Amino acid sequence: MLVLLVFVALMGATAAQDDGLLYREEKNMSFDIAQKVSGDGFFAVYRYALMPDILGTEGWLYNGAEAKVKQHGSGSIDVESGFSGESTYTNTSDLNADPEDLERYLGEHRIEELDLYEEESSATINVKEDGAMTYSPTAMAVGSRYYAQHPLAFNSLLGDETTIKNRDGYNSMGFKVEGAHALDKQLEATTDLTDTSLKVEGDVTEGKASLRAVQYARSPKDDEDDEIAGTATKDWKQPVAIFEQDYIGTYHIKHNMTMSRSEDEKTYVDAWLPCCFSGYLTVPPRYQLGDNVKKMFDCSCFKAPPLAEFPRVY
Repeated sequence: MLVLLVFVALMGATAAQDDGLLYREEKNMSFDIAQKVSGDGFFAVYRYALMPDILGTEGWLYNGAEAKVKQHGSGSIDVESGFSGESTYTNTSDLNADPEDLERYLGEHRIEELDLYEEESSATINVKEDGAMTYSPTAMAVGSRYYAQHPLAFNSLLGDETTIKNRDGYNSMGFKVEGAHALDKQLEATTDLTDTSLKVEGDVTEGKASLRAVQYARSPKDDEDDEIAGTATKDWKQPVAIFEQDYIGTYHIKHNMTMSRSEDEKTYVDAWLPCCFSGYLTVPPRYQLGDNVKKMFDCSCFKAPPLAEFPRVY
C-alpha cells in the first residue's frame, strides 16, 4: 500500500506602498492524498472533506465544496486513487495613510480603514479512482490469543459510494454500488463552485448501481448572510431538478454529467468627479490626495478628459 498525504494551511498578510497603503491578507488550506492498494482480505474506506468558501452564501460553516468516499467488502482489491482539495481567501484593502507615515502608522495600528477593499475566495475538491474489486468470503487469524486459534470470518459483499457537492451552487451528484460481487470502474468527480461534474465508466457484477443528481433552488429566507451553527443544522429544500437511476444485476455503465452555476458580478464605477462628489474620507486613495485637503476644495484633483462625454451640438 502506498499513501501520500499532504496537508497545508497558510496564512499571511503583507503591506505595500501603493496608493497610500495597500493591505493584503491571504489564507490558504489544501490537502492531497495519492494512494495505491492491492491485496486480499477485508477492507473499509471512509474519506470526507468540506473545503469552506469564506464568502459563501450559506454562512461561514455551511458553504464551499464537499466530497465523501466510502468503500467496504471482503475479497481482492487493486485500486489507485486520489483525493485533493483547496480553499483560498484574499482580501486587498486600501487604507488611508500618507506614504511617509507608512511605518509609523503600521506599527501603531492607527490607520483608518476605508470601504475600499476587494475580497476573493475559492474552494475546490477532486476525487479520482481507477481500480477493481472482487468479492470472496475470507477468514483470517487476528492477534496472538483467542482469535489466533479462532479465525474471523468476513463475508461482506462489495459497497462503493462517491458523492460530490457544491454547497454554494446548491447541487450534488453521486455514484453508489451496493451488494456487488465484482466492480471495475474509473471515476472522476470534481467541483470548483462553478462547475460540478461526475464521470463514471465501469462494470458492475450482480449488484445494485445508483446514479443521483439534484439541483436545489435558493430559499428566499436565505438571502441574509447569517452565520449558521454547523453543516448538520440546515436542510436543502425546493429541488428544481432531480435525476435518479437504479440498476440491479450485471451492467456496463458509462456516465458523464456536469452542473454549472454562474451569476453576474456587481461592479461599481466612481463618479466623474469623485473628489467633490462626497466627503473627503470617501475619496479613493488612488487619487493620491493624502492629507492635502486643498485639492478637495478647489477640485484640482479632477483631470479634464480630452473629449467631452456629451459634446454640445450647434
